[in-house]
Amino acid sequence: SSSPLPRRWSCPSRPGSIGLLLMIALVLSALRPAPVRAGGLYLMPRGTVPLARAGAAVAGSRSAHALWYNPAGLARSPNELLMDANLPVTSNRFTRYYDTTDENAEGRPVVDAPGLMVPIPTMAVTHDFGLEKLTFGGGLLIPMGSVPDWPDEVQFEGQTVRAPQRYSILDAEGSALGMWTVGVGYRATPRLNLGAAVYLMAGQIASRVAVVACDGVVCTIPESREFEGQTRVLLGPFLVPTGALGMTYDFDNARLGLSVNLPYRINGEATFKVSLPDTLLTRGARVEGDKADMSITFPAILRAGLEVDFRDDFRVEFAATSETWSMQDKAVVKPRDVWVRGLPSGIEFKAQDTELLRGSRDTIAVAMGAELDAPWLIGEDYLVIFRAGMMYETSAFTDEWLSPLTMDAEKIAISLGSTWHIGDHWKLDGVVGHMIMPDRVVRDSKVRMPVTLRPQLPDEDPETYAPGDNTSIANGDYQVSASYIGGGFRWLF
Repeated sequence: SSSPLPRRWSCPSRPGSIGLLLMIALVLSALRPAPVRAGGLYLMPRGTVPLARAGAAVAGSRSAHALWYNPAGLARSPNELLMDANLPVTSNRFTRYYDTTDENAEGRPVVDAPGLMVPIPTMAVTHDFGLEKLTFGGGLLIPMGSVPDWPDEVQFEGQTVRAPQRYSILDAEGSALGMWTVGVGYRATPRLNLGAAVYLMAGQIASRVAVVACDGVVCTIPESREFEGQTRVLLGPFLVPTGALGMTYDFDNARLGLSVNLPYRINGEATFKVSLPDTLLTRGARVEGDKADMSITFPAILRAGLEVDFRDDFRVEFAATSETWSMQDKAVVKPRDVWVRGLPSGIEFKAQDTELLRGSRDTIAVAMGAELDAPWLIGEDYLVIFRAGMMYETSAFTDEWLSPLTMDAEKIAISLGSTWHIGDHWKLDGVVGHMIMPDRVVRDSKVRMPVTLRPQLPDEDPETYAPGDNTSIANGDYQVSASYIGGGFRWLF
């Protein structure tokens, strides 16, 4: 439990109190990443054909999907128009564990958040323009994520209570992300292909969360409804360039692929609105200024794959992927001349630059994807290709940094898919699959209620909760499940 508060902190109109609330509210909201997972952005591999191979498409990519996985694969792509869409079907459950003993602890309320049913499209085209050694590609790529539909309130023991995840996320309404890309594949030698792609990430990120203005003195219930407000932040619109490089090398019965997607940083303007609680501590206060500069880094992606032809009609790729999410260990918010004025004390406060730790770590994924040509099924003019894949990926967050905002876990993905050739110009693709993610039990979370109305005092007994302690907002039980289905077509011309 915390040591007793010195007398000098017992004044409810302490000069920096409301300003600090506003600053923390701004930080918490502005630092919400895109409403997708798996390290913050990628829930599963993108694209119908690569997804059917569970992401093992680094050495064996032969279509416009090479724009993302390995631009060197463009050198082997035919002239084609590709359009597909994959639908992630997800569910999320968070059962909050309160490490308190005061009357605010509402038992163990459960919140369920189904993922919004939004297909994730890919649209791309490749063409060699009659050139012998070059093939160009371009298109629109959307992050393969899922947006949980979190409620504001839930039912618990016959009563309506505030949703237990509210301090992490209430909604991400208004968020949108897309990536425009152009690339080129170069046939350097009969065996060696090189490639490069340029991406332009465009979009905006929106977030709404609850914040608390409890000082531990006038208010001794950390999550008192009377001291709770909300804040909404919109980051963007923004345009951020980045790129990718890749190579493939063909052996007699195998091919090696290596690629890297470069990291990028979003530096943008955030606009925020804060709804303060109506208490003696905040009554009459106003916020002047609603802009801040925000900076957050997204990771590099390193890929390696080896595709082996075991027979003329059967090939298997073994692939590994590393995403450097540790680069996103913190995010920075710099308010632009934001002041809190009209405090009962008459004292003004200016919001300061702030960093927020995220605790992200690098992820590793290993995958195996197989393809079997089946001309015997229907005939050469209607060739069917069967696909299957399996992937394992680590989580970007340890238990101590997990929260309802980052509902991430270790993943095992199992995929099945096929392509049906219709004559010389059409290919129909399909995929179905499921992701197995173990439940997580968190009791030592470092994701804490932000300190708002008073400085954080040393906690002489951190193992025991007492009124006034900085409580955890992310301890609890986490359950996530995900399946997916998708399809598309390719028109060869």
